[in-house]
Amino acid sequence: MCRSWYADTRVSDRDVLRVTDQRERDAHVRASDEEREAATTELRRHAAEGRLTVEELDQRVETALVARERGELHRLLSDLPRTPRRALQARAARRAHVRVYLMVSLGLIALWALTGGGPFWPAWPLFGWGFWLFVHARHAGRRALRGAWPSLPAGRPPL
Repeated sequence: MCRSWYADTRVSDRDVLRVTDQRERDAHVRASDEEREAATTELRRHAAEGRLTVEELDQRVETALVARERGELHRLLSDLPRTPRRALQARAARRAHVRVYLMVSLGLIALWALTGGGPFWPAWPLFGWGFWLFVHARHAGRRALRGAWPSLPAGRPPL
């Protein structure tokens, strides 16, 4: 019998305690430069959306840049709404798709130039791929904005 991960929405007290214990342990783990940069990026996004004043942003960014532990970074963001993980993943996927498109485009244009020019045949694959890339990016962006997926219980992959 195949059940989807969202079929059982009940969460036991044991699951809540396990997640809480994990967060408490992670709070004392040293923060990396990448985590500090991610926190400052998130703070700037909230300031751009009007949730933080310029003074609050400056203060929190300074604190984030000198933070030693993950718990300090979590406290800086605790009173702000979280960005849905799905939206973050969609944004990263769009960037990756655009990078691949640009690299292939440059390769096709270089191949066209190396073969002596002539009619600009790379326009056809570039236009077609670019059109579908645009359609895909719009569709994925809308899907990500519909809401965050609920947190997955440990050991249950999405289907």
